Amino acid sequence: QFAPLPSVNVTKNQINLIGMACRKNTNIERLRIIAAYGIICFHSQSGFLKEIGYAGLPAFVMVTFSFGLIRLAQVTHGPGESHFKKYMVSKINRILLPYFFWVIIYGVWGCVRMLSSRGEIINVPITIFFPLYGTSIHLWYLPFVFLGLVILSCMKEHFLMKTHFALFAFSTATILTGLLPVFIPDINNMPLPVPQVVYALPALFLGLIISDNLQVRISLKYLLAVMIIFFTGVVRLISSNDHNYLLLYLISFVVVVIAKNIPGKHDDITEKLSPLTFGIYL
Repeated sequence: QFAPLPSVNVTKNQINLIGMACRKNTNIERLRIIAAYGIICFHSQSGFLKEIGYAGLPAFVMVTFSFGLIRLAQVTHGPGESHFKKYMVSKINRILLPYFFWVIIYGVWGCVRMLSSRGEIINVPITIFFPLYGTSIHLWYLPFVFLGLVILSCMKEHFLMKTHFALFAFSTATILTGLLPVFIPDINNMPLPVPQVVYALPALFLGLIISDNLQVRISLKYLLAVMIIFFTGVVRLISSNDHNYLLLYLISFVVVVIAKNIPGKHDDITEKLSPLTFGIYL
């Protein structure tokens, strides 16, 4: 006879997390596609769509950190430092390698433009934040996501699994980032990518608040998130006369919540279009 196997305590929430990690949400994929081309509309200065399109940025950030926290919980359950290393390797392969690839591509393209313009220097802003965007300011998003996930993974042992404290911490962090325009009134004239990072930071914490990994009543999480959005929106309106911030964050929050809670049916068109957005935001 064989000795009985040791029992393993697995909570219902952990089972749900495993299921969600293994099952792709088609509506999230559709949201990513729409958000990606919204960013294109913004950068192409295409009229009305330019303003609405920028809602794609907070939508991307909320999705990334909402589901990133779930994956973080999955790889960090249990004793193994190897779990942490595995997680870090996956993020390096997923985020940093594409970043360095595009740094090289943009750098080579800049040199080609410089040579073709008879030595005219191509304007690439060099500031103390240069490592955060490399050879093109459009690359800032990848280091931003990587650093955010690394910081969260380092904090996991302290409070990420203590959900009520985590909710308090993330809410406080969201409010503090929302107050940044008060302390830095001329924030849009700060060196790049400071304006983009400050704009996206509240979405990072909102993504964590609505994450399924936090075992807090859904109604409480959504109520708190909406209150934070209105608070940060009013702050931006008063401090920097930003009329669009509140609207864009509300739009992105609503569509993320809808897509997150309604998985949608799989279709071939979404599956084919989804990889085409990887060069815009990962």
